[in-house]
Amino acid sequence: MTIKAFDPTRRTNAHAIADLAQLGIIGDVVLDMTHNQGRFWRAWQPAQLVRSDLNREMPIDVQADARHLPFGGGCFDTVVFDPPYKANGAGGSVAEDAGYGVADGWTDRGPLFRDGLAEALRVCKPKGSLIVKFQDQIAGGKMTLQSVVIANAMQGQADPIGQVHVLTTREQPSGRRQATPRNNYSTMTAWRKRNVR
Repeated sequence: MTIKAFDPTRRTNAHAIADLAQLGIIGDVVLDMTHNQGRFWRAWQPAQLVRSDLNREMPIDVQADARHLPFGGGCFDTVVFDPPYKANGAGGSVAEDAGYGVADGWTDRGPLFRDGLAEALRVCKPKGSLIVKFQDQIAGGKMTLQSVVIANAMQGQADPIGQVHVLTTREQPSGRRQATPRNNYSTMTAWRKRNVR
């Protein structure tokens, strides 16, 4: 396994994926169901990577909505799901949100997580792994625990393996007062799909 060297003071999504790969959590045939620009795969790549995204202008193999994938059941050793997860509170979005698919006023990303995770579980092989990226966060003064939404969606179908965190570099938007604690990291949780008979 070849992993590109990186600056340990600047941990990115790609480094988190490389860490999971080095631990043997990521299999050979991987579906990235929300590929976007492919930032996850800049330090390491699996033997076979299928790149899917809703946006056909991205460097992808398949254009598909993560909630309705065009693959049969149990096709992939590992499925990676990184949906637009930033919750926009009363202040709405900021300019840099557009590149992450969250330039809207929507704060409840729960349905997207639930529907996407159902598809991720469907196309993942039994005993395969699922990698889910999210952030527990406060928006509009309200705490949103995406970790709970994910855990509930996985209940009885997959077991947690572990987590890696990625520090964010985004600052509090200018002109907005920070009134609550702010998580300065996002999380990738690895899951093992159960071999349900």
